[in-house]
Amino acid sequence: MSSDNILNFPISRMPRWWRRGYTIALIVLMSALLHAWTVWQLPLDYDEPVYLQAAWNYAEAIKAGDLARIVNYSANQEHPPLVKLLYSLTFFVGEPSLSFPPELYSSRIVSAIFGVLAVWLIANINPTAGFLFALHSFALKYTSQAYLEALPLLMATGAVLAAAQALRAEDGQVSRRWWYLSAAALGITAASKYTYLLVLAPILHLMIAGRRRLNWQMVFLYGLVVLGVFWALNPYLWRDPISRLYDSLTFHASYTQSVDVAREAYPWYQPLIWVSSSVPWHPGVFFFFTLDEVIFWVGTVGIFLEGRRPYLVTWYLVGLAALLLWPTKWPQYSLVVIPPLALLAGGTLRWAVRWAVEQNQYWDYMGELLPQPPKAFWVLLAVVALALGTGKVVYEYEKALYRRGWTSIIPEGAPLPGRSVYDLQVTRSGRMAVATERGLALWSAQAKVPWEADTVIYTAGNSGLPDNHVYAVLEDASGGLWLGTNRGLSYVRGEVWTTYRAEDLGLAGAHVRALAEDSQGRVWVGTLSGASRWDGTAWQPQSSEEAGLDGSPVFAIAVQPAAEGERVWFGTLRGIAGLNLSTGEWTVEHINQRTAGWDGVADLMVDSEGTLWAATIGAGLGRWDGQGWTFYHLGNSEIPSNFVRRVEEVRPGVLWLGFDYGTQPGGFLASFDGQNWRQYTPNNSGYTGGEPLALEVDLLGRIWIGTATSGLQTYEAPEG
Repeated sequence: MSSDNILNFPISRMPRWWRRGYTIALIVLMSALLHAWTVWQLPLDYDEPVYLQAAWNYAEAIKAGDLARIVNYSANQEHPPLVKLLYSLTFFVGEPSLSFPPELYSSRIVSAIFGVLAVWLIANINPTAGFLFALHSFALKYTSQAYLEALPLLMATGAVLAAAQALRAEDGQVSRRWWYLSAAALGITAASKYTYLLVLAPILHLMIAGRRRLNWQMVFLYGLVVLGVFWALNPYLWRDPISRLYDSLTFHASYTQSVDVAREAYPWYQPLIWVSSSVPWHPGVFFFFTLDEVIFWVGTVGIFLEGRRPYLVTWYLVGLAALLLWPTKWPQYSLVVIPPLALLAGGTLRWAVRWAVEQNQYWDYMGELLPQPPKAFWVLLAVVALALGTGKVVYEYEKALYRRGWTSIIPEGAPLPGRSVYDLQVTRSGRMAVATERGLALWSAQAKVPWEADTVIYTAGNSGLPDNHVYAVLEDASGGLWLGTNRGLSYVRGEVWTTYRAEDLGLAGAHVRALAEDSQGRVWVGTLSGASRWDGTAWQPQSSEEAGLDGSPVFAIAVQPAAEGERVWFGTLRGIAGLNLSTGEWTVEHINQRTAGWDGVADLMVDSEGTLWAATIGAGLGRWDGQGWTFYHLGNSEIPSNFVRRVEEVRPGVLWLGFDYGTQPGGFLASFDGQNWRQYTPNNSGYTGGEPLALEVDLLGRIWIGTATSGLQTYEAPEG
């Protein structure tokens, strides 16, 4: 048996016409296809609006020919401007606009090009390492988005590898071309993102290891080239460079104490988690087999085996140590150490193959241990594998088409305080108030962009909120916000906060679950201990044994205009009660007495025609016709479930409803136009399947869905 044929594969060696370059080309092609997929499929990420806002501002300055504006642009000054300037060029593809698509995708393509080039660079050193790196999910994610990572990742890797190439000459001479190419790449790295300057460690290692071949003039010129390129490509430093560089660098130290970092509260070892595991988000995007775990564990073994390139060990260990020590633990920072880890892993796998070949040459045990099937078996296996792979790709492509118009937003990729979104409120100014278990977020919901750089997050630690669990939010007629929490009710207008506890409300407890305002400006609050009304000066608790407001839970409140008098409706554990504000008369429907599996009224909504709708847990969807209630349930309609969590009118005559499964976690959505029902599940749409707790429509007609465990989603019907 051939020494190369250690697995009894019918082809003992590669064909003679096959070249190493063909392998590299296939790896690069695979990387390009994966980058194209992730560019298309990844949702908008946390900092993309920030960088694209800066790019748009640069584009406006370039268009106006205003160099001073570029030099003095100080927003996002903590990062050098080079990558954002490159992104600004994409705004010239069409009319510059902050409606990011197509600018978002154009900028992502720029990032992806650099990401693919990084794969090509590593594959040229070690094709196995290039293959591994191409399938690293964190590297793929952050080099496919409009982040700052791709260019400095490429240049930092190039700086180290070029320095190694310059110092590897066997005649003891330094290749000046590679040496100064390394310096230029390091200068571009510095002008792109400061974090990647950690590659100075392996470069210094190479300098020290090769100190007999380097003279001080070459080291000095190397530093001079780095500084020259850095300064030339960093226009922010062209005026007052010392103080501006100081401000940029010290920003990062102060940022470690910021609310954003404190809110995430990542442990000191979080970088190890990022490095040793695949991206835990976006399962619909990373449906293919990624190799993050393989790279980490095999690369770790490579630390003890690498003898030819010890600078790789320095590169990885110094970078990892810096990540562990630095208080800010964002996942994109892990890309600093992925190239050396992939190269270590690639070297280890090549060593393992050589070792196996040597053992097999001596013992020939593979021929005895492994079966020797005929070539037809391998052909059939290849056909089956190709069919399965093609089917999987087609299936995921079809799923991607279903996801058009849907955006999934989670805390890891957005300024969203928590994964549980209890309520949503669009303000008159167009901002979206997002109530979560970790505070309230206020977003500027622009076209195609759910949030912008002016996001505000209120928590119990930085505001007058009595508790981080915000279950209800209401903007009143004066523009102030009422925020209902587990420990009381807060009102904020401008910078002034007022908090009302249970004793203020006149109730036994202040676990707020519902808020509403009537036409007279009176605010009604529902809690787990009953309801109360604010008349502008004092609170008046509501108490009615018949209506179920005698200290029992109130989950929903809605105000309905009517010719005979405005009504305030309460959804309770017993059923639905309406108070006529003109006559003081009550209309009561005790649904709990006639419905199995009953768990209360979850939501009340008045539509554009003044019709009242009730979402109930167990009795389906209720409709008040002015005289009585009609319920859509499984026994008399095509409603998909009796467990209705939320109801919202998304446009006149069309309702969207959120359902849960009753006996298990999760849920789904459905639309109802008065006759027809349409379901939205993970199998036929981009809905993630979380239990829907909140529905809202913004001023642009986009539907927002808050879920119990899956964060926030938006839906905008795709064109065409």
